[in-house]
Formats: sequence, C-alpha cells, structure tokens
Amino acid sequence: QPGDLVVLYTDGVVERRGELIDDGLRRLREHCARWDDDELETLVEELTNAAADDDNVALALRWHPPGGPLDG
Repeated sequence: QPGDLVVLYTDGVVERRGELIDDGLRRLREHCARWDDDELETLVEELTNAAADDDNVALALRWHPPGGPLDG
C-alpha cells in the first residue's frame, strides 16, 4: 500500500545473546511501526547502532506511488 515500509536486515539487527529471536523480531516490528517519518536514513542508523556485536546491516524503503509526496 502507499506509505508501506519495507525493512531488510541481517540477523545482527534482531539477535541478542541470551534472548529469544522472537523478542528481537518483536522489538524491530514495534520500532518500525512507530516510524512515520520519511527520514529512513535515521531509522537505519537507529536499527544498526542498537545492534549487537554481530554483522548489522539494514535497508529501509517506503513506497510512494507516482504523483505522491516525493514525486517531482
């Protein structure tokens, strides 16, 4: 849908030692659900800065249809 947020990430963004993976996935979903800004670079920085001592890469995309707020 217009405005949908898609986030691709490596396991280091959601995994923590001694924590269930489901907890990390929930934390990611909750953080992204609150994100209503188009400054996706900031979102990616927040996700990767909070990541554990593991590989942590994230890519965030928000879909805007042609003629939408970012067109032109």
